[in-house]
Order: sequence, then C-alpha cells, then structure tokens
Amino acid sequence: METLSYKSIGNEVLFLQKRLKEWGYSVVANGIFDKSLLLTVKRFQQDQALKVDGIVGKHTWDKLADKNAMALYKYRITKSDIDKAAQKLDIEPAILQALSEVESTKNSGFFSPGKPIILFEGHIFWKELENDGINPLDYLEGNEDILYKRWNKRFYRNGIKEYERFEKASKISLNAAIKSTSWGRYQIMGFNYPLCGMESLMDFFKQMCTHERNQLNLLVNFLISNKLNDTLKKQQWDKFASLYNGSNYMLNDYANKLKKAYYRIRGLNLETL
Repeated sequence: METLSYKSIGNEVLFLQKRLKEWGYSVVANGIFDKSLLLTVKRFQQDQALKVDGIVGKHTWDKLADKNAMALYKYRITKSDIDKAAQKLDIEPAILQALSEVESTKNSGFFSPGKPIILFEGHIFWKELENDGINPLDYLEGNEDILYKRWNKRFYRNGIKEYERFEKASKISLNAAIKSTSWGRYQIMGFNYPLCGMESLMDFFKQMCTHERNQLNLLVNFLISNKLNDTLKKQQWDKFASLYNGSNYMLNDYANKLKKAYYRIRGLNLETL
C-alpha cells in the first residue's frame, strides 16, 4: 500500500478511512487526510503500540489488516474505564495508565479472543498440588517443564505457547493450574482470586477470559484488598513494585519502568525533577 500522511488525498486515503471505521474509530470517509484523520491515525498507532508519527506506512498498514488485532481491539479498556477505576482507587489516572502499560508488553490483555495473556509458574503448581493433597512426585516424570520446586524461567515458552504448559498442567489438576498462572493485562496470579473479590476460582477464570474491563475490575479489587492503592497514590514506586511484582522486581527494573511511564504520560521530564 502507498505511504500516506497529512494532506494526502485520493482512493488510498478513502480506503484507510473505511478500514479505521471497521476498527471502530469515528472518521469521515471523504478521501482527505486532514487534521482530524491525522489525530485518529496517531491514536490508532498509540493503541497498537506502533511508532506514533501519523504516517501510514508498512507497519501501520500491516496492523490495520490484522484481523486478530481488530478482534482484540473490541476487548480493550478505554480511557473512560481507566478514569473510573482510578477514581475507585483514589489515584491519578496517569498512575493506573502507567501500570497498564508496564504490565502489558503487548498493550493488550489477550493473545486472541477468549485467550488472555498468561504465564504459567511450575514452582507454584508444585505447591498448589500439595495444598490439594496431591503428591507432585507422582506426576513428575514427563512433566519436568511444569513441575519444579523452585522458580526457574528456563521453562517459560512465552507468548501463546504458554497455553501448552497450562493445558498440560490442567490434565493433572485444573484448579491448581489456574491458581498457578498469572492472568490478563495485569498478570494477577490465580491463587489471588479471593483478593480480587471473586467467590470462586472459576468466576475469576471466566472474568479473565471475557474482557479487559473485567481484568481491570479484578485489579482494582486486588489493589484495594492489599492496600496497594495508597502506595501508588504516594508514588512509592519501589515499595509497590516489591509488593506487586515480587522480590525479583529489581531484576526487571520494574519500579523504574513504572516511574518513567508515569512521567511520560504526564508529559513531565524525569531528568529535571
């Protein structure tokens, strides 16, 4: 497709406008790349974690043509969702937006419709089986990639391939597998379902698989239950990171990523503060 930018005109622009409307963006299909379309293109690029330059080149065209990405867009939280959740938490929306961005490298809570982003933890699965009265040693042979006593990231398959490990574990115990997996945009471990306001584990699982808005609501309950909203309000980044992301948070530079994202969203220069 032709590269388009501000002031372009013609059928290619008309096609772009129609494709954006298919995605659900409000645009006028008139074949003119005006300032309104420029803002819409930039919003699309931001929503899809693309370079935000308002130029419709190969990467933007490819994303516009991605049917799976289009389907996932309908599962996305909106600015209004963020604002309402932030109000419940009594924190700045920018803080919650920063958390949303840092926790979701794909800027989404789903791999595909109905399949939330997950990460299976074999050391947690070991403990959860024991909690259910199941001896992990009885299932160890052939399951070394999903059953181990200590955390070990070398078994991670990452991306949607994590479902292969989750489904393998589910054959031993579905409940333990759900509890041993971090779910959705905010990567909340399944064993935290009561802190998310869910009466049952399966309710938690269903909510995670339905919409990013549900994932956000679960996060709000989780943060309030753990009194982490106050830590965020005070911008105690390291304290929050250690409590939310675990003792290894420094290995991922988690607190600094949160802080940088917050200052960028606020339009502030971190180096001068």
